[in-house]
Amino acid sequence: MARAARGGYDTDLTEEQWALVEPFVRAEYGGLGPYHRVSRRAVVDAILYQNRTGCQWRLLPRDLPNWHTVRHYYDTWRADGTWEALNEALNALVRAQAGKDPAPSVLMVDSHSVKTTEMGGEVGVDGGKKVKGRKRQLAVDSTRTRVPGLLWRVRVHAANVADCVGGWLLLEGCVGRFGRLVQVLADGAYGRGDLWERVRDELGCELDVAERPAGATTFVAQRVRWIVEQSIACLGRDRRLAKDYEYTTSSSEARVLIAAIGRSLHRRAPGPAQRHGYDRSAA
Repeated sequence: MARAARGGYDTDLTEEQWALVEPFVRAEYGGLGPYHRVSRRAVVDAILYQNRTGCQWRLLPRDLPNWHTVRHYYDTWRADGTWEALNEALNALVRAQAGKDPAPSVLMVDSHSVKTTEMGGEVGVDGGKKVKGRKRQLAVDSTRTRVPGLLWRVRVHAANVADCVGGWLLLEGCVGRFGRLVQVLADGAYGRGDLWERVRDELGCELDVAERPAGATTFVAQRVRWIVEQSIACLGRDRRLAKDYEYTTSSSEARVLIAAIGRSLHRRAPGPAQRHGYDRSAA
């Protein structure tokens, strides 16, 4: 159905947002049959809609492209790194808009565990938080625009993997990628094992671990580090992230990246709802 005819959803891309996304999703793929005749913009609209609302593939509204087609492009862009490339490009634009260098010099890392469903795949039990499922490792910067903390890296693994191990699974992807990186901020869970040495030797920067104040029994906001906590909370507005519904961890990572892409698009080129001071997509 034509875009104008179906009206639209709050998650739909504006013209300005589509101009930022289009270069990353226009590449042709051989042997796709009828897929090339589907509007790529409509496909991206459908993926953003699903990520925000949390609906199943087969329950995508009929006025969006067929769910088989949407799923095809979602998997293709996940496998070829499109989501990751788009996220990094948008992050650089948002940082430049805020008067910062496109690449970060400081990253903050943290994790949170989420339950999985009957889909199966890689699963474990987080003994500390009593959660059976997976753990998301996130690395964000300190950019403070409308909402702080741009997501740069995400890794998902079984929830029983310790943060000092999962932290390196996250950070090893930063080797040779961020030339300005001088410091990684983390909480006490990352201070165990050999993570400090690996960050120093292979990343060439400092791991600054903040311990919880003595006697504290609840969450205590620490200078700057609270940004990653708020970033985790903001990503949770995408209902597809309420649980981990994916069979593979690579698909789980793509879901987090898509949520981050949606937020970066609204920072860089706000839609009508955001320009009027009311973010309906965040409700």
